[in-house]
Amino acid sequence: MSSKRALSRVIVILVQPVEHSRMTSQVHVLLCLLVLAPAVSGSSDHKGAAECLSSTFPESRSDFPLLLNCLGLVKEAVEVGVQAGVHAKNFLEGWHGQRLRLVDLWHQPSQATSDTNHFYVDIANIHGADVRRQHRAHCEARMEESLRLGRAEIVNKDSILAASEIQDGELDFVYLDARHDFTGVVDDIRAWWPKVRVGGIFAGHDFVDGEFPEGDFFWISALREVLPGIEQHTHVTRERNRFPSFFILKTEAVSSLVPREVDAEAIARALYTNRSRYFKLWQEVPDETHRDGGDQFLPTCRHLCGQDCDARLQEFTPTRTAGSTLRPFACGKEGRGLHADGIKEDGDISCGVEVSLDAEAYHSVCLDRCNVTCEQRTALFSTFGAFVQ
Repeated sequence: MSSKRALSRVIVILVQPVEHSRMTSQVHVLLCLLVLAPAVSGSSDHKGAAECLSSTFPESRSDFPLLLNCLGLVKEAVEVGVQAGVHAKNFLEGWHGQRLRLVDLWHQPSQATSDTNHFYVDIANIHGADVRRQHRAHCEARMEESLRLGRAEIVNKDSILAASEIQDGELDFVYLDARHDFTGVVDDIRAWWPKVRVGGIFAGHDFVDGEFPEGDFFWISALREVLPGIEQHTHVTRERNRFPSFFILKTEAVSSLVPREVDAEAIARALYTNRSRYFKLWQEVPDETHRDGGDQFLPTCRHLCGQDCDARLQEFTPTRTAGSTLRPFACGKEGRGLHADGIKEDGDISCGVEVSLDAEAYHSVCLDRCNVTCEQRTALFSTFGAFVQ
């Protein structure tokens, strides 16, 4: 097979508000599939790269180990944003590498409230020692053997601090699955891109742009701003009914790219001003209700978000996944979990088990996510709404 036949896909989600006839808005979500031919060839510095991309192209993120093994990337890897360790465990079961460092801030000092959290709307944006404690406990239980053998290492630090303690070019593989807000993604790209060696893979989860029940994600916009020109080298997994992952083979051609410094907060504000369905709803609410904590905005937000959940049911496929993945905000909270048989029970237990999802259960999970992210949007606009524009 020709070394130039590897193709990649970039998924772009554009949210376009239309004329408002009521407090809620209808939206058109346009999924644009761009098929690009990355500049990856069978050059001497990456002999076999094209063949590996052809034979082991990852259909989903669970296939990354096969690609890495094929490419001989079997030394040092990092996952940023681990939570309960579900993906990390599956990754190590298939990867032949030496060590996976697990970077997450399971313990956050009570005084640590970052100014960059302003636009952090995400179901994973959970606060409180109990929730974080549960995630770390389940992660360590899942990874017990790998931790004991030294194939996994807990790094309980902020992403940027953890990156600063790793040498440039030290890593074969980086997988970013921490913050998905524009500012957070910009920080992570700038911190971790230099850490991947030439020939290594730089990757991340939830490679989308837009507002979802899970949060407001701007991975595509951030990558485009920080590494201009990288799009033609960006591959995207072929998952259905799930947010895809992206990956970039760091060839000699792209290794010279230096992440740009950008005014991330200014760009984030522009994204909300120009593209946010929810901020448009907020603007339509009378000023006096803003001071009441968003009592009028919150139900309209939930209604709009619920329409997204309804639309997803049209393509939903029954599946199984970990409770901590479905409701990371519920771990450690009594009565919020969903056990494998569908019975709600204590969050400490359900956070760690795998659950079955039929359409009804999934819709319930989706609406729970809407409740969390609409509360976060209420807090965001209540505090900073006047300054977003």
